[in-house]
Amino acid sequence: MKKNLRQLLPLAAACATTLMLAACGSGSSTSADPAPPAPPVVPAPATTLSGTAAVGAPVAGSVVAIDSKGKVSTAVNTGAGGAFTVDVAGMTAPFFLSITGTSGGKQVTLNSIATAAGQTVNITPLTDLIVATASGQPGGTALATVCAPVANAVSAACTAALATAATQQRLDAAVAAVVAMIKPINTGNTNPLTGAFVANGTGMDAVLDQILVAPAEAQGAMATVTLIATNSALGSVTLPAAAGGAPTIPAATPPSDADLA
Repeated sequence: MKKNLRQLLPLAAACATTLMLAACGSGSSTSADPAPPAPPVVPAPATTLSGTAAVGAPVAGSVVAIDSKGKVSTAVNTGAGGAFTVDVAGMTAPFFLSITGTSGGKQVTLNSIATAAGQTVNITPLTDLIVATASGQPGGTALATVCAPVANAVSAACTAALATAATQQRLDAAVAAVVAMIKPINTGNTNPLTGAFVANGTGMDAVLDQILVAPAEAQGAMATVTLIATNSALGSVTLPAAAGGAPTIPAATPPSDADLA
């Protein structure tokens, strides 16, 4: 019996050593793991459209947005300097915007367009011309009437006009045509549709102060942009005979140096 015990003691010691080494090894393999990377912060989707409504002087009035499905936003009034922010949460781009109000004691109805929520989008005589050119139909009061909500719904003609105007190629061509017309006096190279400005007589507001935009009031009619000081034409757009057709946009007519002076 004693012999067996003596034989077992070295074995027990070896086992104990093995267990201690295993324990040490196990401890060294459980060092702190690196923290998992933080999930990326996903910004909340934009839910508003903001800009300035002006004809040179700011427009005091009510702005409404209509989406591609004919949903109508809550109307909002312009603030100081014609600034506005309209809520388009739950609505589907693109958006048609319209304002009815007054500026300098005169009644004003103008339209504009935005291709996505979160954009800066102005409402001016130039944006109204852009919408008319892109949609191929009269803007101003005529288009605002087509898109006037009835029981908080709009006509199919309104959403069709919006879809046509928002076609990227047509919208880009309309913006480019208007930009070319005002280039000689648009020293800041501000995009008339999406370039932020303040109605304070500078930048894009100074451009609006210097021009008169006469809208086309019927299919086939011509809209013109005129430099007020010299009564010289900067450019024109002739609407197609039928709504949605391609307008005629001749090359812009740059004013002479004498006109600019």
